[in-house]
Amino acid sequence: MKLLGQMMPYNRGQSLYRLDQLPYGGGNKIPRLVEFFHRYKAINTLVAMSDEGAHTFNALRVIYKKSSQINQMIFLENQVPQSAYQRKIKTSYMNTPGIRRIKGPTWMMFLIYQYYRHISGAVTLGIGGHVAISAPYFQNMLEDCESHMPPGTKVVHHILPVSSGDMLQQFLGTPVGDYERIYHCIMTGNPLTKPLLKVRFRRHKEVFLTDPRLMTEKEYEAFGRQFYNTTEVSLDPVHSLQTVLKAERITHHPHHHTVLWMTQPKTDYSDDPQP
Repeated sequence: MKLLGQMMPYNRGQSLYRLDQLPYGGGNKIPRLVEFFHRYKAINTLVAMSDEGAHTFNALRVIYKKSSQINQMIFLENQVPQSAYQRKIKTSYMNTPGIRRIKGPTWMMFLIYQYYRHISGAVTLGIGGHVAISAPYFQNMLEDCESHMPPGTKVVHHILPVSSGDMLQQFLGTPVGDYERIYHCIMTGNPLTKPLLKVRFRRHKEVFLTDPRLMTEKEYEAFGRQFYNTTEVSLDPVHSLQTVLKAERITHHPHHHTVLWMTQPKTDYSDDPQP
């Protein structure tokens, strides 16, 4: 399956590359999950651990409802403060038949996760839904994105949230095409991973890592509503919001084009009609 996003004009000299249009509810988790499920013909019990209201849980719910290869799922939910956005995601999966939810502090969920991973014989996703992928899904997306550049473009600024760093790693492994690439990356994952990201990408002069810009939930709701009225794209408060805020600080230059990577799932969390 070749997974590609959709290019959409935004502001002058800017475009959105929308991963919310991918199958199974959308978002940059989908390529990882597609590859993961290709490894198994049948799964009795699948266990996933992440925060309450995580994108991973919604994507798994959609896949579970469409797949006959999985008997049941167990979601280990870390109890964390939640935004309205996360509460909305949680309502999409919390009452799904065949999905069992276990909720508690992170340390407890981690211990239960280790039991399922090493003792019970269940199939487990990496913590936070992480899956190492070998297929060049994100390379294909980058090449597709750059095939839509306006005539005369010489430099492409890619703005994207970075959590594990795997998506950026595939971007950096993509053969250089007709454009110089600059990556503006906002570190939106666990704060403990930030030093690791800085070490991992320290030799790449084209990569600029920055911290997220703080915003209250009330400010996010106002900003997100305005963005939706303009684009009909909803922003998640952790990742894609930071992409748009970063884009506001990129000065437009002739022959430069800026791409905002929209990595969040669909906003209505409905099932996707694609197979």
